[in-house]
Amino acid sequence: MKKFLTFFVSIFILITTLCGCGEDYKNATVYYELAAFPTTLDPSVVSDSTATMISSNIYEGLMRLDYDLNVVCGAAESYSVSGNTYTFTLRDNLKWSNGDPLTAKDFVFGLQRSVDPKTNSPSAQRLSCIKNASEIISGKLPVKNLAVSAPDDKTVVIETVNSAQLLKTLTGLAAMPCNEEFFNKCAGEYGMTASTILSNGSYRIRLWDFENGKMRITKNPNYSGNFVPNNTSVILTKDEELSPIQRLENENVDMAQIDSLSISKAKELGLNCLTFENTLWLLTVNDTKFSKDLRSVFAMTFNREKYSKSLVDGYRITSDIFPAVVKGKDTVLSPISFSTVSPQTAFKNATGGKALDKISIVYYDDPVIRNALVDIAGNWQQLFGVTINLVPSGNLIDLQNQLKNKTYDMCLFPITAKDSSLSDYLKQFSVTENDLQKAQNLVLGNFSVIPVAVQDTCYAMTSDITKANVSLRSEIIDFSFVIKKD
Repeated sequence: MKKFLTFFVSIFILITTLCGCGEDYKNATVYYELAAFPTTLDPSVVSDSTATMISSNIYEGLMRLDYDLNVVCGAAESYSVSGNTYTFTLRDNLKWSNGDPLTAKDFVFGLQRSVDPKTNSPSAQRLSCIKNASEIISGKLPVKNLAVSAPDDKTVVIETVNSAQLLKTLTGLAAMPCNEEFFNKCAGEYGMTASTILSNGSYRIRLWDFENGKMRITKNPNYSGNFVPNNTSVILTKDEELSPIQRLENENVDMAQIDSLSISKAKELGLNCLTFENTLWLLTVNDTKFSKDLRSVFAMTFNREKYSKSLVDGYRITSDIFPAVVKGKDTVLSPISFSTVSPQTAFKNATGGKALDKISIVYYDDPVIRNALVDIAGNWQQLFGVTINLVPSGNLIDLQNQLKNKTYDMCLFPITAKDSSLSDYLKQFSVTENDLQKAQNLVLGNFSVIPVAVQDTCYAMTSDITKANVSLRSEIIDFSFVIKKD
């Protein structure tokens, strides 16, 4: 009898132990290597990928994305629609990270701040689906005219001009709540330190150490929503001496965004890689220095096979202006058609038979793109006998200023789709068109733009990490879903 009793006790202990292990991951700390250290976490003004990702984890809008990227209720418990008017009912017991009540007026103030021209929010245009938002952003109407109201503490009413866009828009950082009293107390430093942040998301900021490049976000004890984290905290670091792939190799971190040149190394190390195509490398030809006929010659003779072998894993040649996250992985678009005359004849006709002065191509200094550009320039030099100088730049802002002022001959630079929104992506080309093919024809038809290559964003992680989903959200990892098992 004792043997049987001992046997059953042992089985009971084993089963209990195994069942308990199933929840051990909820006490885990995830270590993530940042691409850069943020300077602000004010959701209305963040623009870089690091700040966007962290802000998205510490704030929650009326709506949010679930693990499968469906738009679902966030701080809102439910909503109803009547014509172009949406009425959102907030969840009970909503609180800020310090325990103060969060009310409907906080969402109204947050939306007003984002469209206010004084805020200069880079995401303000995303709120243009709200009535009067565009007019406020352009300075034609005062902020008080934004068609958003809070009839009581639990109700937010929004009138739209494009209701199809509203729910997705409300998941974005421009639609995050803001406590007006706390904001005013911060006296211009809102979101710039741990003490000047008041958030309402799954996590809250517990450490922001500028000197040592370290941050810590922890499970928010005042969060009562449906997205409670599967871990205790996330430690975010930025090592100035070691690269993200080296940090992963040394087992200093569990996850990191790595550059395309590190993808092969990550695979050799047995790391799991999530890659998605969201960046386009674009060559622009100055339309104030070169005629349309000559620009068409450059586009016609742009031989992608000449530089295809210079591209490594994570880069691919393209003739489209859309990366896959915008157009879809399997979408095929028709290229622009050109004259059937020979390149040399077309060049002679475009230049009137005159010799062309040397051309400078300024480019963002990426080692892979640099090699491709050598092949591109070599092809044109061979065809037309023109001298081409390659001028590297490590500063995208400087390149943007050159593009704005048109002080370049040609310029090669990357543009990144922040999500799958076609309209947001096309704003970078000053084009409003819902049809992919028509939009591409508009952009390429002037021959001032030549698509060169597309590039993947890659997140690498150890085998201990699961439930990380960033396939269509190039700047955001929702850490609340991430599970770390030792």
